[in-house]
Amino acid sequence: MHGNRGAVLLEVLIALTILALASYSALTTIADVMIGDRNWRKRERQIMEADKLLTAAVLMSAKDLDIRLGDRDRGPYVMNIQRPEPGLYRVVVRDSSAPQTDLLVTVVYRPEPELEIRR
Repeated sequence: MHGNRGAVLLEVLIALTILALASYSALTTIADVMIGDRNWRKRERQIMEADKLLTAAVLMSAKDLDIRLGDRDRGPYVMNIQRPEPGLYRVVVRDSSAPQTDLLVTVVYRPEPELEIRR
């Protein structure tokens, strides 16, 4: 009878250890999912804000785009406008804390004004 009590106690300790390890694994997984969700929401908010800047640039005229060529700070973002060819503008929005990473990029076409020839 005394031998059975020791075996039952040992089985209970093993079961509790297994339960504790399984609970720890489940809690770790849940914490990782929550951190990933928070990071995803932050990234989504960042992309939405960058999209507003990009939309504003796309609506600009050729003259306005020419004035803004190069890098411009826009709060936590940097907007870069380049003119690789006549009539084409490349607009890039970057996070100022990671300027080597492009958040959004587009190319805008603005036709060159035709010159009037007077006689």
